[in-house]
Amino acid sequence: MLYASKRSFGAESPTLHDAPQRTSHPSHRQPLTMRSPSLQLIQPENWAQPNMPTYNTPIFLIHDGSGTTLAYQFLEILGRYTYGIRNPYYYSGQVFEGGISEMAFLYASWIRKTVQDKDFPAKKRNMDGSTSIFLGGWSLGGLLSMEIARQLAMDDVVRVSGILMIDSVFPGGSGSLPARSAPLAPTFGVPMANRFSGVRFPDVSARGMICDDDVSSDDESLPDDVLTDDASRDGSSEDESSTDEEEAIMNKIRSKNCMAEAVRMVRQWRLPQWSGRLYDRRPKVVLLRAKNYVPAKEGRTVGLDLNRDDPLLGWGDYDEEMFSHVYDVDGHHFNLFEYEKISNMTRTIKKGLDRLEEASQMMMFGEGW
Repeated sequence: MLYASKRSFGAESPTLHDAPQRTSHPSHRQPLTMRSPSLQLIQPENWAQPNMPTYNTPIFLIHDGSGTTLAYQFLEILGRYTYGIRNPYYYSGQVFEGGISEMAFLYASWIRKTVQDKDFPAKKRNMDGSTSIFLGGWSLGGLLSMEIARQLAMDDVVRVSGILMIDSVFPGGSGSLPARSAPLAPTFGVPMANRFSGVRFPDVSARGMICDDDVSSDDESLPDDVLTDDASRDGSSEDESSTDEEEAIMNKIRSKNCMAEAVRMVRQWRLPQWSGRLYDRRPKVVLLRAKNYVPAKEGRTVGLDLNRDDPLLGWGDYDEEMFSHVYDVDGHHFNLFEYEKISNMTRTIKKGLDRLEEASQMMMFGEGW
């Protein structure tokens, strides 16, 4: 399992300014503006006055393993500006060759451009002129939030002051090297075989388990109604003659493809390091933890439930002080956003965001930033 001392939290990650921008895909050459179809406003702070400025910290919710943000759109009123970021390759099937770090770099760029937009509602209230935001997400979205926060750690425009993880399990495995033994190679431009030559990742298939968001088409452990996003595609063409049923089938295939790619990226991801002067810039983190195990056939245990009984979902191997608060929520990993759970999920998310808001204010007026 990964191990980290208090002043060293995983391997080094690039910041938004020191990581080279990839140009292998068209989306990386297009202007990164808040008008991107993959970054959208989910809900304003006040529906009666949707364009009013705010002193509450906005939150950017990152997609889960399926690549979509549909789950977040079912949430009831959160009382703050809430944005969603979807996987821009959901329809095209392209992949981020640089893995989690490259995906996070693109999303960090979108967030930075959005915050700089003249219509962004949050007031700049930090002494250095930066704007505070929260990041968060379900499952993969929580892990991406960590990587995005690290890349924005020294940014002069955006300050990530809190992260809300929704049942994001610790991705380390029993065969991983201690963090201090991991090779400190650049995240971009290093062949996969070389980048992780010294790290052994767990072979989940050999243990008869499925990993987080596994995509085995005949596995009944995964619900057939995996959430899919019917919102506009990122510049993709659509066959208008396709029926709703055909589109539903295609969305299921797209989501499972995204999940397969998410598994690959998480297995090859090295958690960000917050050592030295970066330690005090690490955001506070609140965890929402599912109470129940995912139903699995033939007595198997779903990989993401290996640490289900651990209040920290395994994150103690990364840092025992990882979370400022942990809240248990009803349900298992895959059904947290079902209709009957939405009201309770919304209340718990609001509670977690309130705790992050309090922590952010303490850091602002205390000895922190």
